Amino acid sequence: MRLDLAAVAREAAARWRQDRMILSPLSGLLLFVPQWATLMLVPDPPAMPGTAAPVAVQAWAEAVQVWAGRYGTLCVAAFVVAQLGQLAIVALYVGGERPTAGAALLQAARLLLRFLLAGIVVAMPSLALGLVAASAPMLLALVVPAVVYVLGRTMLLGAALLGRPGTGAVRAVVLSWRWTRGHGIVLSLLVGGLLVTMSVAIQLVEATIEALRHAGIANPTVLAALDAGAAGVAWAAMLALAMMQGVLYRRLAR
Repeated sequence: MRLDLAAVAREAAARWRQDRMILSPLSGLLLFVPQWATLMLVPDPPAMPGTAAPVAVQAWAEAVQVWAGRYGTLCVAAFVVAQLGQLAIVALYVGGERPTAGAALLQAARLLLRFLLAGIVVAMPSLALGLVAASAPMLLALVVPAVVYVLGRTMLLGAALLGRPGTGAVRAVVLSWRWTRGHGIVLSLLVGGLLVTMSVAIQLVEATIEALRHAGIANPTVLAALDAGAAGVAWAAMLALAMMQGVLYRRLAR
């Protein structure tokens, strides 16, 4: 069966138009606000050194440790809240009778730990691939597509947990992998495209902010507005993934 992503997107967009009075505050509070706060309050982590010299690597590791001590809690909290928001949005469209926004949020909260554990299961091989790329940069062109492919095949984790009560974290990964069989390339292109869009938007904003600071015209209101624009792109991408997950579950779950 060929997966028509355009039809999936149209159905997700129709659901957004129908339910935007519910989705707007839910996604705004749980997807947009954490991303905006992170962009405004958390500086970039220290860049990796351009040399493998032990002194440079040690200095970088110490700088990362300091950065994590200052901002790690906020980053983790923002990530967890965003995961809760995406899971709550999926809960609106997976299962039997559609719950209210409050009931969907409670349902997502009950399954959040399992959802995060499933994400860790997926992240482990991706992290291993990332370490390989870090030690051999020439393999980056192979590692990045592999990681994105894994993300595409496991994008139905939340739907598996919500649609099949009692499903554990590992089982959710297995179900998502089974349901997406034959559609891995298409779904990886979808996930990869949204991730690239988010990354490019954030990088452009950061470059603009840096240029304004160097020019001495970094007005706080302007900077907050720029960060809000980048957070808006991230919000749209996360919302699209959650909305399309509900559509894909109905079409692919078996």
